Amino acid sequence: KEFSGAYRGTYKDRLQHTLHWFLLFVVLAEAVGFTWWLSQLRSVAYHHKAGVTWGLSNETFVTVAKYVTTVNIKVVDKGWAFLSVYLSSKENWRTVQELKAAMTTKLAVVKLFVFFYPFLYIVLLQPHVEGCPGGKGNAGCLHVLQENLIVLFVTQLATEFALTGAYVLLLRITVKLERDKHPNKAYTYLEVQAKAQEYDAQTEILDFMNAVLNFGFIVMFANALPFICALCFVFNFPTKRILAYKISYVYNCPVPRSADGIGAWDSVLSALAYMGVTFNCYISIFFLPLLDHWALSDKLILFLTVEHLLIVLKILMEKMMGPKSTAQARIQEHHEDTVEKIVESLQGGGGKTVTAKETKKPDSPYM
Repeated sequence: KEFSGAYRGTYKDRLQHTLHWFLLFVVLAEAVGFTWWLSQLRSVAYHHKAGVTWGLSNETFVTVAKYVTTVNIKVVDKGWAFLSVYLSSKENWRTVQELKAAMTTKLAVVKLFVFFYPFLYIVLLQPHVEGCPGGKGNAGCLHVLQENLIVLFVTQLATEFALTGAYVLLLRITVKLERDKHPNKAYTYLEVQAKAQEYDAQTEILDFMNAVLNFGFIVMFANALPFICALCFVFNFPTKRILAYKISYVYNCPVPRSADGIGAWDSVLSALAYMGVTFNCYISIFFLPLLDHWALSDKLILFLTVEHLLIVLKILMEKMMGPKSTAQARIQEHHEDTVEKIVESLQGGGGKTVTAKETKKPDSPYM
């Protein structure tokens, strides 16, 4: 949608933005309600193993429930991504950067909440609302948390492989059909690019989001499942190769645009880091067996003390390190000095004519 200065700030413009945020909270409410409802069913099935739920024996349903949680996460995530991007594209944004920032904020809020809430429910609410399975106190909930985390990561990797494979297959079929129409004509790289999908803002945001999700799971749940660090490490290798292949061969070349840092992602990562301090303290004190013999009041005092001390320490370290590293500051200074010299040279009439050299023909598996 083209930007309209007259439309900005009008009643319709505000209503449009308000409706978008309202739908966002509806999606969040669905995630909360579905997780609570499924947890109640799972709790009843666990304590009545002789019964039947959804046509399955309760023992089977307890196992299947964690996969149902993952399916709900994926469905809500994909559905909201499509709807939110469509609504953002219809809103009145002046620049592409403003549009991307708005899309990032709304997609990140829902995606992070939908992905993290089922796990936070297990840690924060399940011990008090429905109790932990196994009769071992919080250790039962910790075991459920570990199982669900492993299922999510394996499912995430399988989904990325499946989607990329589908995109590659679709592009190959499209190119083959086109080449069959003109068998004696050479198929150029530009023609392949024309058939490839657009690497739009939504795709870019969702690709970045996968890395943010991994960071969030590590900083919030690493002490509950130390193996998650190795899991993320191994998971990132094929994920990076999939991303590189998608950008190189599945999507067409993205349009280069200037960007001042990572935009709204900086605030998202900072918020996740602070949440990680709080949840690591909570899990260590209330869930791990080291302090099982402590009274609840003593645990609460220790949690508040340690959590506040670590947050203060984190703030002090951020202040000491500064917003930029020395290497980054030098790179930016060199860039600014170079740009200034180029501009002065052009303004003074001393600009030189630059002749573009012939570049190597791009490789593509579809040519």
